[in-house]
Amino acid sequence: MDKFRKIIKDSGILADVKTTSEGAGLMSVLFKEVIEMLLLAEQEEHLAYKKSARNDSDNARNGYTSKKLKSKFGLLDIQVPRDRKGTFEPEILPKRVNKSPDLEDMVISLYSKGMSNTDIENFMAEKMKVRLSRSSISRITEKVRDEITAWQNRPLASVYSIVYLDAVHFSSREHISSSKVAVNLVMGIDTEGQKDVLGIWITNNESASFWQEVLTDLQMRGVEDILLTVSDNLPGFTRAIQAVFPESNRQICVVHQLRNSLRRVSYKDKKSVVDMMKPIYNAPNEKEALKNLWKLKEKWGKKYPYIISSWERNWEHLTTFLEYPLEIRKIIYTNNAIENLNGKIRKLTHHKMSFPNNYALMKSIYLSVMEISRKWSKPIRNWDQIYVQLYNLFGERMHSD
Repeated sequence: MDKFRKIIKDSGILADVKTTSEGAGLMSVLFKEVIEMLLLAEQEEHLAYKKSARNDSDNARNGYTSKKLKSKFGLLDIQVPRDRKGTFEPEILPKRVNKSPDLEDMVISLYSKGMSNTDIENFMAEKMKVRLSRSSISRITEKVRDEITAWQNRPLASVYSIVYLDAVHFSSREHISSSKVAVNLVMGIDTEGQKDVLGIWITNNESASFWQEVLTDLQMRGVEDILLTVSDNLPGFTRAIQAVFPESNRQICVVHQLRNSLRRVSYKDKKSVVDMMKPIYNAPNEKEALKNLWKLKEKWGKKYPYIISSWERNWEHLTTFLEYPLEIRKIIYTNNAIENLNGKIRKLTHHKMSFPNNYALMKSIYLSVMEISRKWSKPIRNWDQIYVQLYNLFGERMHSD
């Protein structure tokens, strides 16, 4: 908070203030305003619609509640916004916390919500009348570097029930000119049903050696076994998983397979092709799925041979999910779990079209992941039932002790 005082002083905003009490009063007003602005921004993100926009959800804004907040500027009366369903829990000012956050914490919070250095600079200038340069903001957010290193090297659980792998692409000017890089994320579900992002890796290309390095990294951090892996048909991944976790069962995302299959199908044929592919992945077992694949081949094999070739080439790993009960099938036939994470990351970073370097990109993705994962406090749905099914299938491999 002393840094907040210094920035206010250096900005010159107190030049016309005649008494110490007037200066303290002005700073308390400014500080109260920025806290309330952050709370409103958090509520808008929670509700997923702007105040002036049409709301089609069953939740809405529902006035305010007062909260006394202790700060070095005195006791502040903060207006905390409420929602109709009572599900909004602000992170900048959590429940049962009555002490004000540090200015650096505010800057990092704004950054984690997708604001660029320029956005934060403008926000501070417009809402707080404070001059905080982009270089100062960079220095503040740079303090997370050690935190990222510690997080990326932290010990992991010895067993993960399911591990999802996917990539989201961004532009980086790491090598002067802007180019697309892949941000590869690995998300695990442990034996307690808890989700966790296990790591973030930025690369220009994906290969068997790259994925082997990633999986070896997980192994060195304590992972001894992965029961199931779910991914797109990532280059080299099958060889990598067999080399590092040979007992793991692999599932290729069926949704990705469908998208790839339909990529070059003419518009007039798409509905018919889709209708014939549905019985393949909705089949009760692999035998019925194979019969439905042959029907697809008879109808469309000559016109679209690459579709059949792709299904046949990847068949073993496309149909892994058919070996499992329905509750497990639902969470492994597609990697929607990690794609949902990627979608939230894109939402938080949509203001940043290009990053100056790969570290700036890593910093932004890391803070976004921390922001998102705060809400992962409960096991995934139906975990008790899924645990029993996994234990019946994998036995002692489910034990993490």
